[in-house]
Amino acid sequence: MKKLILLLLAPLFLLSCVDKTTEENQYDLKKITSFEIRTLPIQEGFTTIAKVEGKVIAQASEAIPYFHPKFGEVSFEYVPITKGNTPAPLASMSMLLCFEDLLNGDDDYNDFVCKIDMIYYYKNKNKVDSIKLKVLPIALGGSLNFSFAVNCPNNRNILFANDVRQGLFNNVIGYINTSSANSLLTNLPTYTRVIEYQNGVAGNLDVDANGDYLNIDPYITVNGREIHVVLTKPLSNVSYSEYVNTLGRPYGLAIPPKTNGIYFRYPMEKKNIRTAYPNVFQAWLDGNANYFDYSNPVDANVQTEANMITLLGTLVSK
Repeated sequence: MKKLILLLLAPLFLLSCVDKTTEENQYDLKKITSFEIRTLPIQEGFTTIAKVEGKVIAQASEAIPYFHPKFGEVSFEYVPITKGNTPAPLASMSMLLCFEDLLNGDDDYNDFVCKIDMIYYYKNKNKVDSIKLKVLPIALGGSLNFSFAVNCPNNRNILFANDVRQGLFNNVIGYINTSSANSLLTNLPTYTRVIEYQNGVAGNLDVDANGDYLNIDPYITVNGREIHVVLTKPLSNVSYSEYVNTLGRPYGLAIPPKTNGIYFRYPMEKKNIRTAYPNVFQAWLDGNANYFDYSNPVDANVQTEANMITLLGTLVSK
């Protein structure tokens, strides 16, 4: 009888070991992000203005949460509050979104690259008035048709393109801006959407101390599969398999486009990001680095700095 019980329990034990191993092999998605939510430091009688690369990423006289890049320098200015000199409170951040579109992709993270600017305008310290999203298409290295959308607070889903190639890249055929041998496709328009909250159709959006209201969810949909990228932390309504592919690698990256005077340069077609950024990218994924330090790429494997400057234009929208 004891032998029978042991035989019956053995498969359960093995299954529990498999589950445990799977969990242990999963990334801590919060650690492989390039941004975190912090609270703006405040001095009584002053407006705090936070800047990255000379561009405003937050300003307020109240302690509001904002996106803080892990890699790079944030400067703070304290401007005395005077009559007629109280700038509207806002939190803003610019990111490059870099996607892989396959279940087991080649890790060049250029299947779809865009710059997204997110600007949160506040009604007061307790309410968000509106969110402005600005999307600038940069590169397209995938051959599949897919859509691109952003899910915003209060489940406001903003569809930017049902077909990214047609809707964002003027239906240009072939790979776009992923090979140094080809000329750049430039002068693509920036696509802007505004979600009205306070007294708007999207309802009220309350400010919370943890900054959870700041988290938006950009994603692409390929053959019915949703592919998501973590901004500051994984969201409860998105499964791990929608963030990480079958090879155990993130589907998407959200990267500061420029920090410490250095531009992020996405890999060229079929150039694995590990060969574009030897050691540092994998160290970040393995949890051995606090951020992805993209300051020293292998030049032959990434987009040129001159091209990045041309493609990006203004880094953070006003």
